[in-house]
Amino acid sequence: MKYILVIDEGTTSTRAMIFNEKMEAVSSAQKKFTQYFPKPGWVEHDAEEIYEKVLETICEALKKAEINPKDIVSIGITNQRETIVPFDGKTGKPVSRAIVWQCRRTADMVNKLKEEGLEKEIHGRTGLFLDPYFSGTKIRYLKEHGVKEGTLFGTIDAFLVFKLSGGESFATDPSNASRTLLFNINTMSYDEDLLEIFKVKKEELPEVLDSASVFGKTRGVKCLPDGIPITGILGDQQSALLGQGGIKKGIAKNTYGTGSFLLVNIGEKPFFFKKGILTTVAFRINGKTDYAVEGSVFIVGALIDWLVSVGLLKDVNEIEKIFSEKTTTDVYFVPAFTGLGAPDWDPSARGAIFGLTRGTTREDIVRAAILSIPLQTESLLRVMRDNGISISEMRVDGGVSNSNSIMQLQADISDIRILRPDFKEITAKGAALISAIGSDMIKPEDTGKFINFEEAFLPEMSLTEREKMFKMFLKAIERTKQWEV
Repeated sequence: MKYILVIDEGTTSTRAMIFNEKMEAVSSAQKKFTQYFPKPGWVEHDAEEIYEKVLETICEALKKAEINPKDIVSIGITNQRETIVPFDGKTGKPVSRAIVWQCRRTADMVNKLKEEGLEKEIHGRTGLFLDPYFSGTKIRYLKEHGVKEGTLFGTIDAFLVFKLSGGESFATDPSNASRTLLFNINTMSYDEDLLEIFKVKKEELPEVLDSASVFGKTRGVKCLPDGIPITGILGDQQSALLGQGGIKKGIAKNTYGTGSFLLVNIGEKPFFFKKGILTTVAFRINGKTDYAVEGSVFIVGALIDWLVSVGLLKDVNEIEKIFSEKTTTDVYFVPAFTGLGAPDWDPSARGAIFGLTRGTTREDIVRAAILSIPLQTESLLRVMRDNGISISEMRVDGGVSNSNSIMQLQADISDIRILRPDFKEITAKGAALISAIGSDMIKPEDTGKFINFEEAFLPEMSLTEREKMFKMFLKAIERTKQWEV
């Protein structure tokens, strides 16, 4: 039996999974790593700790599976995107903590670039809007704050390729490169003008290969023999899209993780929105590029964690109990803890609760907070629909999608059919699929055969109730914008 090892490196934890030739998971191991918040709005990771967790989970997954490591024929990587690791090009040691995608420290830089009138040009080349979310401003910040010559700047996947290959390879794929503000998605290459804007040298960045390629081979990796090829890389959201059968144009998926990310495969020609929704590379396979449009919501699963941490929610299971009662509320919650993502892109916005009275209960606040999750997604769907992108069903994954109450709310508020797969770790499955393509185990058109759905949620809410909720939520969002301390 042949096996694929998947490294699923997320924002709060690292997971290793082993898949067999039928794309069935036979083993898994997961470990959390430290989150650093040195200043308000700043988020950092220790990349060396992340690599240590990668090794620990690989060893644990192999032990659980009771298979010979020599039976691992290839490795797939899927990763948190936009996070930047600055590391020494000779030793592979990080020269500072990684700046995480959630970090807002470059907000002033972003505002200055907007004032210089650069956003339209950058958007036309990258499909992205200027926001601290993306990698380019993080790299420029690091270079302006003392990072020395000889430093390489990689997204998490590129850093892991360097480490796993013993420093012999430094490469990424277009799904990750397209999130850096440095990669022109029309020419599918780093853009010299963009490199100049963000003060980056091309030689400081990873080589960009097709998503299904040989990125490098293992060398000196604990628990693994040398020579195992890394044959597939996808950013986590693109990996989830592939895992949901998104190789076909028109497939829409929403991943409810730390944040929430709605992607729709739009085929081989990019479509650029004037505002709000991003255009990105879904994947590039055998020289063929599939593009996607994406709406990014920054706080979703993190909102539930916050509710628990401040004592408003006892645990995740209480959500179902609270929503088992059909009580409605006039309280609205905007979880702009790290600014607003799509479609508003306001890094200065902050979270707020509206409509509080003396009669407001804990349950009302929790209900309003949870309701913000499907309402944020609905705001993305409306922009896409207004621009001619038809979406009649949405495939969902991520931890929050396990809540029947939240998925039913999404179906109700968006008047859309929601499909939830029977296999929960769909992002890891996408990485297994791209690696299998890269090692010639399967063909790209066969990826849809490996998805099955366990449940469908159909809309039940009236149009009047749906429109009232959405109107009030938009009003609440407007009042959080441009918050100044």
